[in-house]
Amino acid sequence: MQAGGAVGAAGAARAAQAGEWTEQHNNGYTAGCGTAEEAEVAAEMLARLGIGDVALFTGPGRTGRGCVVFTGNGQPIGTDFQVAGMTAASVANYTDEPVAVYSDVTDLLDAVVPAGTSADIRPVDVNFASYPVGSTPPPDDRGLNATAVFQFPS
Repeated sequence: MQAGGAVGAAGAARAAQAGEWTEQHNNGYTAGCGTAEEAEVAAEMLARLGIGDVALFTGPGRTGRGCVVFTGNGQPIGTDFQVAGMTAASVANYTDEPVAVYSDVTDLLDAVVPAGTSADIRPVDVNFASYPVGSTPPPDDRGLNATAVFQFPS
């Protein structure tokens, strides 16, 4: 199953229950946003299907509202994604490589979340990039070009 089909299935199932799930598509990638519970369910379902994704939450401990960006696994170094207008306080990395989280405001590295883990981070308007295991993310994201940009629903 391709990521888009899985995203649509996850989104449709969750939207039927809560009515808050929205999806966006940009440059061949998909993101879904809704409640933290909806984002968690979608992220875990896709991970079980072998589709890498990164979930961002507005509250610590995967609470508040959430967005899941379906990144896939094994992205080229520095593949960058952005959710504009979202301040994240928690990140769950369901990919097979570390994810570097950068501030949209300062462009500085805020956190590195290892593959298959989650972490509370200092609340920051984020963009994030994938880095193969063993590589070192740069201290800022000035050299990165966003692969896909999504808008956090208001």
